Amino acid sequence: MNFFYFQIAVPIPIREVFTYKSSQMLPKGARVQISFGSKTLIGIVIEQLKSKPTYEVKEVSKIFENKKTRLISLYKKLTKHYVLKVPFCTN
Repeated sequence: MNFFYFQIAVPIPIREVFTYKSSQMLPKGARVQISFGSKTLIGIVIEQLKSKPTYEVKEVSKIFENKKTRLISLYKKLTKHYVLKVPFCTN
């Protein structure tokens, strides 16, 4: 099975995005459900990776209706202006 790989922002106090895979192409801003440790979280697709990572990646559990696409550009502007990482802007 072919997978697409994505950087996903999650609402936790860590200043990084995390890599997940999906058998479906996901647009920027798509809301997805992911397994994060022992928790299930809702994340936002930030971007698609151009190549497969060299490490093991978990799969997206569920894809929700896409309503936040326009907010991604706002999140990126906020990160530059306030020196934040994208996950902090999505809370």
